[in-house]
Amino acid sequence: MRNYEAIPAQTAIDSSTEPAECKHCGNICPSQEDEFCCSGCESVYQFINSVDLADYYKFKDKKGLRAESKKEKFFDFDHADLREKYIRHYKDKIELKLFIEGIHCTACLWILEKLPQINNRIFYTQLNMTDSVLKLHLHPEAQLSDILGLISDLGYKPHPIKTNEDQSSLVLKEKRSAITKLGVSAAVTGNIMLMTTSLYGGADGIDAQLFHWISFGLALIIVFYTSAEFYTNSLRSLKQRTFSVDYSLAIAVLFGFSISTYNLIIGDDAIYFDSIAGLSFLILSSRYFLKYATWKNLGNGKEQNPLSPRLVCIVENGVEKSILPENIKPGSTIKVETGKRIPVDSKLISEEATIDESVVTGENLAQKKNSNDIILGGTRNLGKAIYLVSTKTQNESYIFEVLEEAKSLEKSENMEQANRYAKVLSLVSHSFALFAIVYFGLTQSFNEGFNIALSILIISCPCAFAIATPLSIRKAYDQLVSWGVVVKNLYSIEKLASVKNVFFDKTGTLTYPEFQIEKLVQLDEQFSKKEILNILGQLEKYSKHPLAASIRSYVTENSPYWKDEQNYIPQETLGRGVKLVYKNINFSIEGAEKPQDTQKILVLKRENQAIAEIYFKNMIRPESAHVLNELNKSLTVHILSGDKDPQVSRFCKEVHFDGAKYSEKTPKEKAEILSRFNDTLMIGDGVNDSLAFKKANVGVATQGSVEVAFKSSDLYLDAAQISLIPSMIKLSKKLKNSIKTNYRISIVFNSFFISLALLGKINPLVAAVIMPASSFLLSLKSLYVMRLQNKEEA
Repeated sequence: MRNYEAIPAQTAIDSSTEPAECKHCGNICPSQEDEFCCSGCESVYQFINSVDLADYYKFKDKKGLRAESKKEKFFDFDHADLREKYIRHYKDKIELKLFIEGIHCTACLWILEKLPQINNRIFYTQLNMTDSVLKLHLHPEAQLSDILGLISDLGYKPHPIKTNEDQSSLVLKEKRSAITKLGVSAAVTGNIMLMTTSLYGGADGIDAQLFHWISFGLALIIVFYTSAEFYTNSLRSLKQRTFSVDYSLAIAVLFGFSISTYNLIIGDDAIYFDSIAGLSFLILSSRYFLKYATWKNLGNGKEQNPLSPRLVCIVENGVEKSILPENIKPGSTIKVETGKRIPVDSKLISEEATIDESVVTGENLAQKKNSNDIILGGTRNLGKAIYLVSTKTQNESYIFEVLEEAKSLEKSENMEQANRYAKVLSLVSHSFALFAIVYFGLTQSFNEGFNIALSILIISCPCAFAIATPLSIRKAYDQLVSWGVVVKNLYSIEKLASVKNVFFDKTGTLTYPEFQIEKLVQLDEQFSKKEILNILGQLEKYSKHPLAASIRSYVTENSPYWKDEQNYIPQETLGRGVKLVYKNINFSIEGAEKPQDTQKILVLKRENQAIAEIYFKNMIRPESAHVLNELNKSLTVHILSGDKDPQVSRFCKEVHFDGAKYSEKTPKEKAEILSRFNDTLMIGDGVNDSLAFKKANVGVATQGSVEVAFKSSDLYLDAAQISLIPSMIKLSKKLKNSIKTNYRISIVFNSFFISLALLGKINPLVAAVIMPASSFLLSLKSLYVMRLQNKEEA
């Protein structure tokens, strides 16, 4: 590609040559040999042709939609000081969030997710349809005016969100706009209905003509103001070759208004201004209440961060009070009790703290923190109550950013199916409408044909299905979040319903990740148990080995008065053991010379003579037996472990599991086994089982870092809550059944009412009442079926 950045868009050309016009926008090119005026136009042109949208140029005003036609009004955002208020800096990118006004259905995702292909300074886009927020990752040198102008040219209104600003204010603005438009529509429709009532009451002659013309004047407001979004949405979708539920509405409003105006001029009584006004008002009402239900019912998913406490204790002027985590501001003093999660990235005030950072780092060992250390949000306080000062808001905290990255609403197969269904329904309804105009126009009257055609177009609007399906999927998402499940993408929720083979990793999934001491056997009676515990504590007090952590816990529990004698420093050799000269005697901990296959054994030695043996085992999670046997009733369950066969066999015996089991398998071998089966679900460690996750249809990580886990898995269970697996599968099947029911209801509804319309039993006004009412009822049904439940009820 040529480098056009150094060449002005409008360069003087030799008057003796014919100026070359840009193939995309029609501007003058830098030279006669060039086909494009700038790299932006070339990128857009190549993209449009690469996705088979070349017809875009057939109906586009060549001078009307330039690649940079609306860039000028966004120039202010390129000012350095203003720009900094809207972007967040990362190592090799910047992040920009936009509130996109005008998002209505899943079709809006299509072009917005293609932005990286249009502009190579856009690395990544993600649209959250719940709150209409588009997140973009950009090249550090990207001009905001370029990005905003491009989105504006596509037919949307982008509103940049400040880094410290919540999008609620922009949502409120959209609400106010919707209410204003709805209020105007209600007032105009009421007055037209008043005129129509007078006509039905017997007004004729000059009075009837006057009422008709007043209705015409009021209908202009309906056609050119309150119904304007129907046209803009339809045109945008037409340019993008995607489906919009507004096609039928736009055709119905314009067609009805045109015919009514024509009949008014020629003196015919077939005037439908009341039907058009009623249709627009009812559609806008339906959309507002459905949007309101979405704001109210689906907005909770964002607030229910499973890695954040529901309430946070802050200290102000020496007084403790509880607030929501999203209301924490930088500089707030926070108190976190034992076992609770740190709500936001913070600096430790207390002298020290013991923190579980496994959700961030994947490290299972508790980490000691000292005063002024930074502690990330989402981690857990394992020690006594601590005090911290927040350094970021919840939205700016590291773990929140990871969770935002995990969302991927565009990967929903059912949403795509709903869109395809809507396209088919639109084609069928338009065909029936055309048939009605031709057939009834020839056999009865043109007005009768128009009446029936308009009724068909209104009654068959697929708004109900296009809204109900995303609503069901988002409610399922909210359900999982309320259980503490972190969801990477919605498609994984849907795929759970089709699972037939379930594979469990053993260690860390069905058992606790850390080893625990099962028993301590004394071999030398010269040493008391208290002395042995003291020696073990001195040997393992600084080691980072997982077994050392188990020994320290065991010593603390069984010898509460044990103290760290700091004069004695142990020496650790990785893979061999630990040595210590304690009171002039050589002590060491080494692995057993003849280790058993079913357990790990360490030997405590004095001058190379064994004085005690320590037996370890992975403690089985109490819920493992129930989960395995519950799933085994309807699915094929497999144990897929890297442990030795005796260990796996012992585990299966203890949990009474008689299904398929695989032992001593490497990560690569696990992936190969997964590839032999269809419809698979893999539950395991976020790091060790990453290859297996990629081979499985659905991957569920149960421990380790969320960020690492999401590179290969689809779902993350905090604290290894494997008891949720059966409920998650049931929820997915409920979602699948709900969507299937929506299909059946929609097909029956449209078949029945289109038939009545063809028989002349439904007029446009009745159709305008039935269509939004059906949309609202079907959406309420979806919300009710997918309502939040306890995991035990799912």
